Amino acid sequence: MVTGLLSGLRVLDLTRFVAGSQATMLLAAMGAEVIKIEVPPGDPYRTQGTERVNGESALFLALNSGKRSVAIDFRTQTGRAALERLLSSADMLVENARPGSLARYGLDWESVHARYPALIYGSISGYGDVGPDAARGGFDLILQAESGIMGVTGSAESGPVKVGAPMLDVGAGLTCALGLLAACVERNHTGLGRLVSSSLLEFALASLGTLAAAVLASGEAPGLLGTHSPVFAPYGGFRTSDGWLVLAGAGSEEMWHAPAGPSGCRRSPRTRGSPTTPAGWRTGMPSPGRSRQSSPPSRPPTGWPAWRKPACPPRKYRT
Repeated sequence: MVTGLLSGLRVLDLTRFVAGSQATMLLAAMGAEVIKIEVPPGDPYRTQGTERVNGESALFLALNSGKRSVAIDFRTQTGRAALERLLSSADMLVENARPGSLARYGLDWESVHARYPALIYGSISGYGDVGPDAARGGFDLILQAESGIMGVTGSAESGPVKVGAPMLDVGAGLTCALGLLAACVERNHTGLGRLVSSSLLEFALASLGTLAAAVLASGEAPGLLGTHSPVFAPYGGFRTSDGWLVLAGAGSEEMWHAPAGPSGCRRSPRTRGSPTTPAGWRTGMPSPGRSRQSSPPSRPPTGWPAWRKPACPPRKYRT
């Protein structure tokens, strides 16, 4: 990441855990001065996990690199006075507390904006800052389940599974950072700050956008996709006699014909539809939406469907 882009920008970081810390870490990586406010005894991630780097939690370091840190208990009058002095010189404040919980300390958007109209305020939550679930706490695993992410992740054998990385936490942090940068551009024209809100739920629904479009058009849910796609084929992970093979096939007709045409490959007479869609492949291929991880036997290629056998002469292609 290019450093120095946000040089001179001061950010007060009232966040904890992954989503908020991810947002402010990105700002620090781009050159902003990020001051992490830690209520004693400190960010809980300082002691989380088993991996340590020079005695520090690897998890904490991964989310807070490039930041400065100060212990301020803003729940006390002395702490609020100390934080107010920092606020008076800040360009941004970022928090990921439950919506409404900071109002008692005068640190909600409305209160801060009344005192410092030019300050940009970033807020990250589980379900957004409005709506019937706004006050609920949000966790990556729970939102992956509620949003439908887990409904398309996994196979028939595994059942629904979560994405290994905390994708909704990271995504909510990324979108918040993006919104904060856009608010900086706007402030250059208006002189005023604004509220930037992001949530795990909103990022989850955005991630499902292409699948959701198909559901709205067909009325049918895609089901568990494993490593495969309901749109493209061949695409996914296939078991071989000595491990796994992952193929990301042609994403368009043009991409298919580029390597297939010169090599002399032709579509099988047993195919129907486009060669770049599941319907365009031999009937021996499992249908989209069903698990394919365990479908091909873990035996030599002779046990595979006919389409799996080499049909084209070996050839090198420039990519």
